[in-house]
Amino acid sequence: MTRKRTISKKNLRFRRYRKVNKLISQRRNEVLNEIQLEDDTQRVSQLNMFNMNEPKLNESIGSWVKSHGITTRAVNDLLRLMNKAGVAQLPKDYRTLMKTPKTMEIVEKAGGKYWYNGIERNLQLIFSKLNENISIKLNFNMDGLPVFKSSQCVFWPILSSIHKMPHIRPMIISIWCGMKKPNNLTEYLEPFVIELKRLMQNGIWVNGYHIAIAFRCCICDSPARAFIKGTVNFNHTNGCQKCKVTGSKSAEAKRMYYAEIGCSPRTDIEFRNREHSSHHKERSVLEELEIDMIKAFPTSDPLHLFELGIMKRLLKVWLFGDVGYGRKWLKIDIVQINTLLRDMNKDKPREIHRSIRCLDDFKFWKGTEFRSFLLYYGIAVLKNYLPEDVYRHFLILVCATTICYTDVYRVFLPLSKIWFSRYIENYADIYGIHSIGSNVHLLNHVCDDVEMFGNLNDISTYAFENRLNFLKLRLKQPNLPLEQISRRIVELSLDYDDFYSCSIKNVAFPQYKHSEIRDGTQIFKEIIINGDCTFSSKRIADSWILTYSLEIFQFKYVMSTGNAVHVYGTPVPRLENFFTYPLSSSLLNIFKSDGKSETNLMSFNLNEIKAKMLRLKSCDDFVFIPLLHTLKK
Repeated sequence: MTRKRTISKKNLRFRRYRKVNKLISQRRNEVLNEIQLEDDTQRVSQLNMFNMNEPKLNESIGSWVKSHGITTRAVNDLLRLMNKAGVAQLPKDYRTLMKTPKTMEIVEKAGGKYWYNGIERNLQLIFSKLNENISIKLNFNMDGLPVFKSSQCVFWPILSSIHKMPHIRPMIISIWCGMKKPNNLTEYLEPFVIELKRLMQNGIWVNGYHIAIAFRCCICDSPARAFIKGTVNFNHTNGCQKCKVTGSKSAEAKRMYYAEIGCSPRTDIEFRNREHSSHHKERSVLEELEIDMIKAFPTSDPLHLFELGIMKRLLKVWLFGDVGYGRKWLKIDIVQINTLLRDMNKDKPREIHRSIRCLDDFKFWKGTEFRSFLLYYGIAVLKNYLPEDVYRHFLILVCATTICYTDVYRVFLPLSKIWFSRYIENYADIYGIHSIGSNVHLLNHVCDDVEMFGNLNDISTYAFENRLNFLKLRLKQPNLPLEQISRRIVELSLDYDDFYSCSIKNVAFPQYKHSEIRDGTQIFKEIIINGDCTFSSKRIADSWILTYSLEIFQFKYVMSTGNAVHVYGTPVPRLENFFTYPLSSSLLNIFKSDGKSETNLMSFNLNEIKAKMLRLKSCDDFVFIPLLHTLKK
């Protein structure tokens, strides 16, 4: 008799549980296999994608290396890791990735090493997409550049910029490298002169279109200008490049001074004929070019003449005193001025990129800080901290310089010439005749340079100085500096956007930001007129507008309706002249007010804006000064 097996409920549940677990385990394995297959497929797909776009990936990595100045060793390590990981078949070496030339034409010349890049090669790269005949004027710059802090090694590059094309960075034509400046002027300049002479005669052809080339001017500081022209130095008895003034040596101050005003000017013919032999040291190969050896070399570079020259000298005298000037600031005065500068920096508009540091850091100030102090901050800060005669004397300098900084005030240029002469005459009375050094004397010739070349920004070395800084940043080790920098330049020049272009790409102006809906209408609390002028109600410092009707408004918002753009703001009442000597400040669009704008909202068209204003606190009032680069005619 067969016994019937009975299964308890407990065992039955256990068997069902095991069966379910088995099914779950099987399904889990199937899912994991599917996921693994998908991962493998996706990885293969990604690898195939990288392989298909290897040239583009190489280009992207190369652009990243150029933008951030990555060292050769770091790039080689990155390439090795990426190749080892199988990300893509990338080059194994930095030189292959960056297309570094195997050899560079570096020769021994003028007591050092010399690499010539060429004018035509740069122009071919810049105008590679040219589709019409054009004419260009070139500015040139030569200057010494210390390479390392712990070495006497120095670069003497030749740079060039294209006039009226500020969106193109200066070209690097050649670089000389040695332990001091070139010991043979002809060897240093000859390759440059030979090519420039040919280009001035024939121009160049790009894509079947002709580029006519002209020499505009050579912009250098005083020592470099004397060197390349083969003349005596700027502090020599006959050192002036523009006139025949004779300097005198002050035994007390131990410096050369130039007290005469209105001396007869030098001429190109007299220069070439050596009619004043005491002015010359050697004959410059630049004389082979068809240029005016006097007028083509402006002496009014604002960076070295006004900012690092006269303004720096004035602050140094006011801070520390000088022979013949015993009215230096007291310690309490310096503390109060520092407080004013700190407060003014809080209200600095975004167009003034560098804040002015305290007077305690005066010796570390950059050129742009001296520029801001001369053109904007000085008249408000110094009013209560200089004797009246010294302050009025400073106002003469500010007004004359402001006129020369913009074409808007060109009608006042004859006045500026008179004021510069008056400034030099009074300089002797205030600071002593021995203080009329080379920079102060060169104020006699500023207006002549402005008449010939345009405002001071058109003969500035700022763009060239920035390019020199670029050269230093590309050096990664002290060995073979010229070989390093020449290779980096060739690598970078293959990409126009990375090396030559400094413009904002594909940006249309005006731009509107920070939108709101008010009463059913869209408004914007910020408007960018162009890359150098922005109005915003988010920051008080960016909200001050000058209109052509000579009214000042505090910007609130902007509204765009159809083709018209309406700006809304509250007016600033009771505008008055901030000073009346040597002219009424309102003629230079400088006003004072209690700074409290009215509450009534007014509107005007966008094209009625004349300038953006800087508001500074001065005593119990506010002074409003136009930012010169935003000023429109």
